[in-house]
Amino acid sequence: MTARDADETAPVPALKQTILIVDDTPQNLTLLGELLLPLYRVRAANSGARALRATAGQAPDLILLDGWSARWRGA
Repeated sequence: MTARDADETAPVPALKQTILIVDDTPQNLTLLGELLLPLYRVRAANSGARALRATAGQAPDLILLDGWSARWRGA
């Protein structure tokens, strides 16, 4: 197998999926963002209202939501 053959059989990287992190604690947003950023496109919102606006244009593939927030209690 030549180098060219290896290039032709190598898998094509898929587009990164998008994760929206919603948390009112800045440290949680930072930590999760740093952990997930190498593998995913990451968006962050620090409130439910901002999360709703962030999903208006294009829905993320996954939402990680802090269900216990100062304003919204997961309901």
